[in-house]
Amino acid sequence: MQLWQSIGWKAPPPLVTPFRFVRPGGTVYVNGHRASVKLKGSEFLTLGRSYVVFLHWTGGYYRLAGGMSGVILIDDDLRTKALGTNQALKLKKYDELSLDAFIEEVLKEPAP
Repeated sequence: MQLWQSIGWKAPPPLVTPFRFVRPGGTVYVNGHRASVKLKGSEFLTLGRSYVVFLHWTGGYYRLAGGMSGVILIDDDLRTKALGTNQALKLKKYDELSLDAFIEEVLKEPAP
């Protein structure tokens, strides 16, 4: 039994539309003044790249597990790059693996 089941949360609904990724950050202009916020590590997230995103179901929506540490970039050579900047949280064991080795590792023991 999954933790979310044991505390009475409903199962996540199936995705029926494309997955939409929303993250904090951006720039706004107010009365001629510029204010911006950037999530460290999110600069690596760009349209057209391939990622594996570890998500956590909260009972009402998905959260990025561990912040940017829950994102793995699949580069053009089909190798992995862990994007987290916090060394304590970064999924180091998934860094610099071939895609096949990464999939095998995840299926063997999923990340917390």
